[in-house]
Amino acid sequence: MPLSFKAGYNRVPERSSDPILYAKQVVQMVRDRASHSREDSEQYRRKVSKWYDLYRGFVRARSQPFRNQVHLPLLFSSIEAGIAIKHGLLTGQKPFAEFMPGGPEDSQGARRTTALTQQQFDDCNTEGKLADLLRMGDISGTAPFQWSWKHVTNLRPQRVPDPLDPTGMAFQVINMEITDFDGPWWEPVDVLDWFPEPGKTDIRTMGWCIRRYWMDLDDVMELVEQGVYDQEGVKELSMAQMTDDASAEYENRRGSPGSLRWGVPNISQMDKYAKPVEILEMHGVVPNEMVPEDNFRNRLITVGNGIALLRNVGNPIWTGGLPFGVYRPIPDPYTIYGIGKVEPNDKLQATASRFASQKLDVLDLIIDPALVYNQLANVQTGKLFQKPGGLIGVDGPPSEAIQPLPIDFRCVQVAIQDIEQLWRWMQFGTGITEEAVGMSGPAGGDRQTAREFLGK
Repeated sequence: MPLSFKAGYNRVPERSSDPILYAKQVVQMVRDRASHSREDSEQYRRKVSKWYDLYRGFVRARSQPFRNQVHLPLLFSSIEAGIAIKHGLLTGQKPFAEFMPGGPEDSQGARRTTALTQQQFDDCNTEGKLADLLRMGDISGTAPFQWSWKHVTNLRPQRVPDPLDPTGMAFQVINMEITDFDGPWWEPVDVLDWFPEPGKTDIRTMGWCIRRYWMDLDDVMELVEQGVYDQEGVKELSMAQMTDDASAEYENRRGSPGSLRWGVPNISQMDKYAKPVEILEMHGVVPNEMVPEDNFRNRLITVGNGIALLRNVGNPIWTGGLPFGVYRPIPDPYTIYGIGKVEPNDKLQATASRFASQKLDVLDLIIDPALVYNQLANVQTGKLFQKPGGLIGVDGPPSEAIQPLPIDFRCVQVAIQDIEQLWRWMQFGTGITEEAVGMSGPAGGDRQTAREFLGK
């Protein structure tokens, strides 16, 4: 047994000798750590939804029907142009990674390794996932991802020769386990489903990290049959529903970024045949007091619906590290959460959109001006909305009855100049110029070379 401190040190309980109580202790530890990480980054998680709305142009506030409410896609164009440039540099030419031989005798092995690596990149859809990862990083400043080795088998009917037929012409159909995928795998993780250890700025120095995702109960049962999950834990899972915390995520996810805005947590509740299960997967060390009989502190623990312990095994990674990485366009030296393109430019984007809306309000008044009329002149207001050539009768001189409302047109020009100035300011914050987003820029014009444009 590993050396442990006195029971109760820093409120850490000793491991119970009862397997059922010990499972509850492990579940509570995973939930406490996830809550601790969520509370530590609460302010950041609230801002992420607002940044996503600015990127997409969602307007939550109610607008008056007679006022324009437009959104200038300045941040959208800056982010998408930057993603296209970075994605093209990384995956614009195949193979993505080419191995060079150390000598003439290694040429065949280098070509074989290059082809195998490229095929693995293609099998796990690296091009599509890389675009999502870059986009998540530019929006929220932090884009975590998880890597692993994926092995997928399925039961399928196969046509095989009948061993009882001496002629060898007869066949029979039997169900066999077929390997559909066996190779390296990685996938982006929504930052709201990622709970790193607080106080650390590098994953390599973290003691633990938790990821949350959802599975269907039937898929969980298949993993039990394959020996991945514990059967006793799944029995407890199938007899209870989600906890209140997990159920509350259904509504909270409606304000979250990315595809999970309308993902599994929201749609599953509309399908009466769905059986969603919230999975908390923790990688990392546990306190000495809670180490099981195998004496491995570095664990892989899976909790279902916050109540059932589905898996508690030693870390399958040989090096003992955490299977996570994080892409941050601008790293912050004091926190794991970085800085994207939206955070330093959100107020400029909102101001530019407001100026554009006000400009359209003025243009509406110019095209369809407001009128002031004398209420004592018997003006037929119902005929003020007429086609060209319509007549409006009044009693007395027309100049004393109705006249157009004068408008100061200088404000329109000022709004255009201010919007251009705001866009120039945003270029300093995003690093994307007018040329990169397809607009005519002052530098270079149409006579620059491709290398000059790429350098910029």
